[in-house]
Amino acid sequence: MKTPTAPAAPPGGTPSPEGAINDEYEPDNIPNQATTLEAEIPQTHSISTGDSDYVTFVLSETRDVVLETSGGGGDTKLYLFDEAQNEIDYNDDGGVSYFSRIHRMGLAAGVYYAKVTSFSGTTTVPSYTLTLTLSAPLEPAPADFTLAWNNQTQSVVATWTGTPTALTYNVYYDDDSLQPYDPEQQAAEGPSPVSTDVLTQSLSGFPMGTYVYVTVRAVNAEGEEGYGTEIQGIMVPLAEDPYEADNTFNTARFIESGEPQSHSIHAPGDYDYG
Repeated sequence: MKTPTAPAAPPGGTPSPEGAINDEYEPDNIPNQATTLEAEIPQTHSISTGDSDYVTFVLSETRDVVLETSGGGGDTKLYLFDEAQNEIDYNDDGGVSYFSRIHRMGLAAGVYYAKVTSFSGTTTVPSYTLTLTLSAPLEPAPADFTLAWNNQTQSVVATWTGTPTALTYNVYYDDDSLQPYDPEQQAAEGPSPVSTDVLTQSLSGFPMGTYVYVTVRAVNAEGEEGYGTEIQGIMVPLAEDPYEADNTFNTARFIESGEPQSHSIHAPGDYDYG
């Protein structure tokens, strides 16, 4: 659990009684006082005890939006609202250290508001930078993505539905769910990502008992990747023990007194009855 801290005020400016620096955009504590935030033109703000900083921006067409706070020290929370001031996104520590970052894909044209506060109403942020980055939306992620284990081929099998403009698909895999996709164990089909022009991909050669995490991105004729599917993970099963199938009372194996049996829970959901 985070412990609220009050960072020391940096040199320059005039400290408020709470220790933060009064920035040039105050007052901006309510939506009607929001400062206009332009893309790629960062603003430097501060947060005093109980303070909120509102900004507004306008999208003339659908865009991918990144709102991010950064700085030398501090802990912010970031909120995104539509024109009617309905909250549509929130982030606490998605940026560097305890700063905040919202990445909203395919945000429709319109007026939006963002609010920045400190982690706790009793803490201050003497100085932070708020940045808005806009980019053209990417191709949608492949739909109906599934991941399954094929016992016959001893492989993880990913399947999905194609996207209209995709020429090929990049299948990323790893032994954890975090980027970059840099698995310690490479699949027999090649390094991550594996490229394919069909709607399924098998991945084999992983040690038993390990987890494999997979996501798929469409690639168009210009070589541009789209959004990735939700990352899914699956365990490579252990080898079945000689007493399988023994998953129910009716298939329970008889055990003799003084004669140990060696079993394995070879896959999630496996049970051994004796």
